[in-house]
Amino acid sequence: MRSWWEARSLRSQLSADTYLRQLGFLLERLDLNPESVVALAKQDPDRLRDLLIRDAAKLKRAGRLDSYVSKFFEGLKSYLRFHRVSFDGFPSLSPIKGESLATERVPTSEELASVLDRLSLRSRVSALFMAHSGLRPGVLGAYQAEAGLTLADLPDLRLGEKILFAEVPFIVRVPASLSKTRVAYVTFGSSQLASALLAYLRERRESGESLTATSPVIAVRSTRGVAERRRADPRYARGFVVTKAIVEEIHDALKEAAPEGTRWRPYVLA
Repeated sequence: MRSWWEARSLRSQLSADTYLRQLGFLLERLDLNPESVVALAKQDPDRLRDLLIRDAAKLKRAGRLDSYVSKFFEGLKSYLRFHRVSFDGFPSLSPIKGESLATERVPTSEELASVLDRLSLRSRVSALFMAHSGLRPGVLGAYQAEAGLTLADLPDLRLGEKILFAEVPFIVRVPASLSKTRVAYVTFGSSQLASALLAYLRERRESGESLTATSPVIAVRSTRGVAERRRADPRYARGFVVTKAIVEEIHDALKEAAPEGTRWRPYVLA
């Protein structure tokens, strides 16, 4: 299993970890282990097919959507392919893309203002980058805080005695390494985002941080314990934020501000 996980991690550790969790939950429900599921797929594929069908039926009786159920099979499909096992006994489902988002819509400007009022200054900047510049949380930070947008990616920003923008709206250059499509692109920041970001950067400087072109746009707060030891690793020592930290506070504010019957995820802002 480790070789399979490492092979997937070469492209994306987030994807590898997601598939690992999916496979783990599925095997636990089927009362199988990584070795026995491969053996069953080879020696008694009909038996494995029946187990998967029963598992899918049980989840659907519990009210789960086809799109939810089908995700659990992705990890097993990948794992069997890695072991060169041909298996076509996965249940036939009809997942409808976006079915779980039926009550979701983009917040109005008034609703966005209500969300922003509930956020810390750092999270307000993140939310405005998403809502006004169209950035994903994975551009501002990363799965394991190994990368993120830097102040150098804001060419209109001036880090002199007084921090300011030479032009507003200001340019935001997203490097290919942070782009989901692996293609660099340019977007812009609004005057509201500029004001919030300048206040945030001044707050960081006043707290003793030395801001340079390589500084993260969204920086980690003070850390301790495991998080502090993790920052001792050169890969994670530059002060970037994990994507989860960016998303969580915004998620809570969206949940509080959402009108009755409306569901908002952080990604609705982007």
